[in-house]
Order: sequence, then C-alpha cells, then structure tokens
Amino acid sequence: MAKNRKAVRNTAKLSTLDDFLTKEGKREEFEAIATKEVLAWQIEQAMKIDPSS
Repeated sequence: MAKNRKAVRNTAKLSTLDDFLTKEGKREEFEAIATKEVLAWQIEQAMKIDPSS
C-alpha cells in the first residue's frame, strides 16, 4: 500500500497579503473597509450592553 506523502512547499516565493494588496493597488481600500467593519462591530457591541447592570 502506498503511503501518502506531504508535499514540500517552497516558502521563498511566498509573500504576505499586505504585499499582494500593495502590488495590486488595493491595500488602502481594504484597510479602510476593515476599519469601518471593526468600528461598526464595536458600536454594535456597545449598544448591546445592558445599562442597568
């Protein structure tokens, strides 16, 4: 029976998501969207807090 072998990856050619987005000219747009989503989530969480506690 053949054994499954794990493929070896060459990490030398890998880049970060930030590098990719910068190269594509999209990093600032994605950061702005992410910031807005985090702020919206934080506001939503703050509104859920029971003022009587």
